[in-house]
Amino acid sequence: MSEVSLIPPAAMHLLLPLFLHFGLVVCLYAGLTWARLVVVRRGEAVTNDFARASGDPPLSARLQRNLANSSRRRSSPGSRPSC
Repeated sequence: MSEVSLIPPAAMHLLLPLFLHFGLVVCLYAGLTWARLVVVRRGEAVTNDFARASGDPPLSARLQRNLANSSRRRSSPGSRPSC
């Protein structure tokens, strides 16, 4: 007896990258939150320091840049990214 799949294979090929990207973004936000909490608890920064892009300590700045890269929309070929 053959199994009946609830999700067609073509849909799985489209949904898998979506779920993986969502998981990556959730992990990056969790890491960013943890890194910022650690820095604030150590007294190396205060909460208001994170309002400016230059206020992040090195670890949370790196995670913030990773988030910015993962959520940036891809530009069409031949176009220049906006600054």
